[in-house]
Amino acid sequence: MCVMYVLYLCVCACLCVVCVCLCVSVCCACVCVYVCVLYVWCVCACVCVCACVLCVCVYVCMCVCMCVCVWSVHRLGWCNLTEGCCDVLASVLRSHSELRDLELRDNELQDSGMRALSAGLEDPHCKLQRLRLSGCRVTQRGCDSLASALCSNPSHLRELDLRYNHPGDSGVRALSAAKLDTLTLLVDHGGVNRTKPGPRKYGCQLTLDPNTAHRELSLSEGNRRVTHTRGREEPYPDHPERFEYWCQVVCRESVCERCYWEAEFSVSEGDGLI
Repeated sequence: MCVMYVLYLCVCACLCVVCVCLCVSVCCACVCVYVCVLYVWCVCACVCVCACVLCVCVYVCMCVCMCVCVWSVHRLGWCNLTEGCCDVLASVLRSHSELRDLELRDNELQDSGMRALSAGLEDPHCKLQRLRLSGCRVTQRGCDSLASALCSNPSHLRELDLRYNHPGDSGVRALSAAKLDTLTLLVDHGGVNRTKPGPRKYGCQLTLDPNTAHRELSLSEGNRRVTHTRGREEPYPDHPERFEYWCQVVCRESVCERCYWEAEFSVSEGDGLI
């Protein structure tokens, strides 16, 4: 999902220039003194105590505001970005010092993208604190580029996520040699398989467990192929985990996190399922 979050903190100072008030009052007590001149003109001086019932004021003010972006997050995971997009991302890192969190997981950025992105990371205006690159097909060469950038601008980055990539031991050593004591480096679930494009980078090999197979299911090809024999039972021994009613079988391996596998299905002429 491609999302950007920005939070601004504003402080304003205002000066009231004009205030116009309209009041409706009720007079509670009033003492008046009259002075008449020639019995024609009179001057009246009154002292009154009044209660204000309704007062509406309109203010015209001049304000000066200072707004500071205190946090910015770009979430660009699963956005079909390629290495060609990293030049634009590097430009964003150089020009937007408020950017703190950049999520780029599961994009085809590869090592060439890391070289372009590193040009933005090493810029002194970059204040990025978290960079998430899991599943971006990064190898040791990409890690070398990142390590060089972090040595040039080491004071801000706090977390670098390179899980589900293939940095290798040399790539991890290069990043560790940057001597960033405050950096959390995540490199779990690596391997050569992570360099494959698309979901195949998460591919896993599964084998079927014969102790769970229903007796009308025949396993072959190293327990990677199953055939429904329909009415002919296999001589499996009794086992507490075996399916007795439903024609099912489970795998030996357990899966978690990001996994991908493929299965082929076909129907034979005799309605046996393969």
